[in-house]
Amino acid sequence: MDERQRKKDYKLFLWTFLIALTFGLILGLIVGAHSGTNLIINIFISTIFALVSAGFLTIIYSVIYSGARRGQQIRNIIDAKDKEIKQRRKIVGIEKNPMTILKERYAKGEISKEQYDEMKSDLID
Repeated sequence: MDERQRKKDYKLFLWTFLIALTFGLILGLIVGAHSGTNLIINIFISTIFALVSAGFLTIIYSVIYSGARRGQQIRNIIDAKDKEIKQRRKIVGIEKNPMTILKERYAKGEISKEQYDEMKSDLID
């Protein structure tokens, strides 16, 4: 992973954490206000609530995001291998399937009818 992508991921992670922390603080203050306790206990409850919710949402985000990035990496590897195989086939000349090659050899007279039928049955099975 390059440095620019790492910084982008860090910023996204940080924003997710801060948003979750803010919502947690707001919800904690609402819960604390309805419980009838004093301000210091409300702030303590909202801080604990905010940290727990921010941590939970950050873990969920990390799992989902890392899975998506890993899936993209696997797709990139598969695409690269597919491209490499196609290039090798062009170099070697394996652009045709075996049945087409067999038909061409029979049409050119390189193999007899019996050989053609035997090879065709081998390819079909």
